[in-house]
Amino acid sequence: MRKGLLLLTSVCMTPLVSLAQTDYQVSTEVQKKKVLLEEFTGIHCGWCPEGHKISQRMLKGMAGQAYAINIHAGSYSEPNGGEPDYRTPEGDSLSVLLNSAEAGYPCGTINREAYDGHTLYSRSLWIPLAQYYNEQDAPVNLYVKSVYDGETGQLTVHVEGYYTAQPSAGTHTLNVCWTQSDILGPQNGGGVGDAYSHQHMLRDYVTPLWGDTLLAAQGQYFVRDYVYTLPQAVGPAAVKPEDISVIAFVTTDKVGIENVEGGKPLYTHYNETPCGELKGPDMPIGTRYGYNYFDLYLKNKSSQRLTSATFDVTVDGITEEQTVSCDIDQFSTGAVRIPATLRYAAKGKTKYSVVLTGLNGTEVTRDTLSGGFQKPAYTNTTVRFQITTDTQASQNQFLLKDADGNVVKEFGPYADGKVETYTETATLEEGKTYCMEITDSWGDGMLSGGKGALVVRSGNNRLIDQFYTITGYGVRSFFTVDTAAGIQNLPSHTEAAADTECYTIDGRPATQAPRGLYLVKQGDKTMKIINHKKQ
Repeated sequence: MRKGLLLLTSVCMTPLVSLAQTDYQVSTEVQKKKVLLEEFTGIHCGWCPEGHKISQRMLKGMAGQAYAINIHAGSYSEPNGGEPDYRTPEGDSLSVLLNSAEAGYPCGTINREAYDGHTLYSRSLWIPLAQYYNEQDAPVNLYVKSVYDGETGQLTVHVEGYYTAQPSAGTHTLNVCWTQSDILGPQNGGGVGDAYSHQHMLRDYVTPLWGDTLLAAQGQYFVRDYVYTLPQAVGPAAVKPEDISVIAFVTTDKVGIENVEGGKPLYTHYNETPCGELKGPDMPIGTRYGYNYFDLYLKNKSSQRLTSATFDVTVDGITEEQTVSCDIDQFSTGAVRIPATLRYAAKGKTKYSVVLTGLNGTEVTRDTLSGGFQKPAYTNTTVRFQITTDTQASQNQFLLKDADGNVVKEFGPYADGKVETYTETATLEEGKTYCMEITDSWGDGMLSGGKGALVVRSGNNRLIDQFYTITGYGVRSFFTVDTAAGIQNLPSHTEAAADTECYTIDGRPATQAPRGLYLVKQGDKTMKIINHKKQ
């Protein structure tokens, strides 16, 4: 494939800089090494979607510190019949260099560094090794700026570097490539047929595959500028400029990535029409919900920077218009919090919908997310939380929040390295709704070395909620303080003794729930569950 035209190479040593040094954007301070995951994958690899999920979790957990390239190469990527061929000559050469043929797919490498004698390793090691290398000091800093011009079809890439330390021995080269996301195609194990959304797919190199040679020494600057004409397609996949990213990295002798930098280009003369797409939150709305807002992701599908978004928010049949401020770059995705007035259906689930209607004050094609939830459980003013950690408790936050999302109390921090159970207590205000929220920053749940768990009980030991497995980005437990609800004397027409207490499964008093299952207690003992019918 055609490589980018190298327009300018400039090199200067620190003693020669003075005034010219102020023109550089690259930092001269020692920084931590960023990481690059090169993942070998293929459309006939049934476990590869699991690898893709781990890659996405790594990028979210290490935002701005990690990058990913998905390389379709090897036997798992060979198409059958009319299937698309996502392989590239560069990917095939990288497969040979890193010997992917002898590794089980999906396999990957972090910064092309060897671990346990292998440069490619299984998906379970990607995040731990990414964290490890991210703790090291980088010998070279990088600054990357790229621009795509819709009129010329050209991608210009500007790279600056500065060596903060004496580099390792060997030939240092600057490598620049580009990837494309949201390519729809087949994928074994994807569960959506030919509509699997492939991310970070390697499309081509702007530099030669093995890079442009650098003069490496402590205190050395370097600058490279490239002009690359973006093709209309790579193989069977059409190139959509809005879905590309540029990645630049420095290698020593083709391996040992010293540092990496990248991101989406800026866009000029390209698709000025406001357009957006809604995506669900990291923690989907579960059975119960009690926040006065909805957290969603908004994908900006235009070259305009988004500063405001307007929504129609419908809860239990009543619609309110909400306009929120945001700051989402061109063709990027950002989080938005949309206010909502919660109300609850008399029976069953409360239905809700969030409809995107406008961006930057302009009406747009509508996009909708919808679902349903029930009202929070009831409790008295004292609530107890039984929290069981896994061996990586530092990845979690344990937060008690009010209905507006304000942190009322934070529990922990808890120690890493052991599975431990803690009991915490909070005294809360009458009539208010709260949420006990456990978040996992890496999105891999509390499953390391043992299962994390959460049990929520009222002060009188009534069970409010329980989670014996915490997966993904965490869990939420909602409850409303109502001392009149939760424990009621049984009406005289029931079969219970006078000193017996009862309450509904969801905590409502008998007067509010004339029919339903009631848990009958005498002292500290649970006697039985009865079906109470109003007479």
